Amino acid sequence: MAGLAAAGEFDNTASAVAEGAPCLREAFLRSAGDVYRFLLVRLGGDRDAAGELLQECCRHAWAHGKPPVDPDAWPAWFCGIARNLVRRHWRQRRRARCREAGDFELARPLVCEPLPDEVLAREETRGALMLAISEMSEKDQDLLFAFYFDGRSSASIAAELRTTIKAVETRLRRARGRLRKILSTKGAT
Repeated sequence: MAGLAAAGEFDNTASAVAEGAPCLREAFLRSAGDVYRFLLVRLGGDRDAAGELLQECCRHAWAHGKPPVDPDAWPAWFCGIARNLVRRHWRQRRRARCREAGDFELARPLVCEPLPDEVLAREETRGALMLAISEMSEKDQDLLFAFYFDGRSSASIAAELRTTIKAVETRLRRARGRLRKILSTKGAT
């Protein structure tokens, strides 16, 4: 892995940060490769920034919490920390560019345009959602699309289906439950 001298760099970071916390050291060493790749993608291939944020991720984990009991959950736990650090990284870079350009109004914390990793996360979520919906029955698909994507009210759907509003709301609740179940089996909750 270029950007980090070698796999031993993971061990050095883990040892330096998690001294006295063997569980955290083991969690970091098991997850470091996955988290590094996660960071690399979200930072547009910037290996130096990915390496720095990987170390920051380990320091943050050591300072603010302990890993989940289940070792299979460690990569997801570290990726959650890494995701927050990437968002902070992009916000700081955007604000710095605005300050350099002299546009202090845009350097304020509240900016409407989404960060690159947020756009990627939305696209991933949308893809997982569309895949899950495609596995549902045609009736559930039609109902969910009419309500959520077309923005139709329960009353207009009820009129079209010649049923009551309460029946539409019940069907929507059940369809959401089935969708939630499909997403949870895919690990995309």
